Amino acid sequence: MRRLAFRYARDVVGTLNVDDMLRNMTSAQFTEWVAFSTLEPTPSDKICAYIRQMTMWLVMCHTGETPDPEEFYIDFDKEAETPEDKQKALTVKMKSALHQLKKRNPGALNKLSGPNKE
Repeated sequence: MRRLAFRYARDVVGTLNVDDMLRNMTSAQFTEWVAFSTLEPTPSDKICAYIRQMTMWLVMCHTGETPDPEEFYIDFDKEAETPEDKQKALTVKMKSALHQLKKRNPGALNKLSGPNKE
């Protein structure tokens, strides 16, 4: 709800002070804006949808495949990744890349580790 209040203050009222804006409207008025926002996308939501549609069209033109629309949707409401989550994801990607390299060229990892101490 607070995010919607910030959007409303910025885009509709034209103020930076969200608390003052909320003090000057009734709960019923804000509830109506919440309901309206579920029915009518904001201009920025419309722009994002258009860009997503154009990106999908470009992928279809260049690959001949129909991509999954969810691949082009950014969920700003989901929790942000913690640094630990990012580190785990990076570790998984690195292990996968090393595994693929080892599978294609078993001796490649020996070259990366430096000279043998035999």
